[in-house]
Amino acid sequence: MFLAALRLRYKFPGVKRAFIIPGGKIGLWLVCSMGLLSCIFTIGIGFLPPSQIPVGNLMTYELIIGIGVLIGCLLPFVLYGLTNRIQMRHQAVVINS
Repeated sequence: MFLAALRLRYKFPGVKRAFIIPGGKIGLWLVCSMGLLSCIFTIGIGFLPPSQIPVGNLMTYELIIGIGVLIGCLLPFVLYGLTNRIQMRHQAVVINS
């Protein structure tokens, strides 16, 4: 989302936006950089087990968290592919009818 904001600001600079980040391009870069670094830090800190919960094996905990992140990242692409196939089949049926 943060990289998309930067790309859109440079690709379509003349488009009127619903929001304005103060500071021009420097402000935009600062806000997007802080947001991106915060997201990366938050995901990274999620791999550290909390001290209040008895986790047992650290490797098992990290493996469960890693698989969850992987599924969460890949699921939108799988759903997009399935939706695309269904739409293409529907278009083929409409064309053949």
